[in-house]
Amino acid sequence: MNKKERRQAELVKIIETHGMLSMKDMASLLQVSPMTVYRDLNELKYKPDMTASPDSPGEDDETNSSYNLIQAIQESNEQKERIGKFAASLIHENDIIILDTGSTVDRMLPYIPENKNISIVCFNANVLAELRHKQGIHIFFAGGIYHPETELCESPEGIMFLKRLRANKLFLSAAGVHEQLGITCAKEYETATKKAIIESASTRILLADSGKFGRVCSSYFCDLDIVHRVVTDNKISDPWKQLLEEDGIQLDIV
Repeated sequence: MNKKERRQAELVKIIETHGMLSMKDMASLLQVSPMTVYRDLNELKYKPDMTASPDSPGEDDETNSSYNLIQAIQESNEQKERIGKFAASLIHENDIIILDTGSTVDRMLPYIPENKNISIVCFNANVLAELRHKQGIHIFFAGGIYHPETELCESPEGIMFLKRLRANKLFLSAAGVHEQLGITCAKEYETATKKAIIESASTRILLADSGKFGRVCSSYFCDLDIVHRVVTDNKISDPWKQLLEEDGIQLDIV
């Protein structure tokens, strides 16, 4: 894989993790110019799925060759937008909530109501930047080492701070949700923070698009049965619907 192919593969990973960011933000993460990102995105429209397995059809397969990455990303973004908007509607006056790091949780931010005496615990620089402009919201921010690829700030002191707080609702994110292997994320440094916020919340609400179910990522942080409620899109499979129902987990499909 040459330098350009490595950069484009990294661009795909960024979009899968964060959704479609601005050209400037993606360029900053890749340390290239916005024009380079623009050219890469245009080329990727006509490439096969870069995440396909070696056994997938090759470039000679017309359907695979015309795979439209941007269209798939836009569809995923629309799903996340619906999930985020619905999740924000679950926030009520005087709530104390925790917002996890994740592109789906980020979609809640524009819809969080103002002037409702809401307290919000967060540890993500992007979340802090969005919330500080809202009126009538009390922010508790746990700082530490800044990770630009996820916007997460984490430290032992920040984790202790989170453990001392209590909330009535946690909006949790995940990169993978598996029946046997539990709920996972992509970065090991996220796990201690996630475990701390799980312990600090009385109601745990998982926000995950349907593509996350059945998926396993490298870093485990909890079992599925610690979740009280799941908000996802209408492409979740029937077996997963049945499994969540059998586990007594409330399911909201949006």
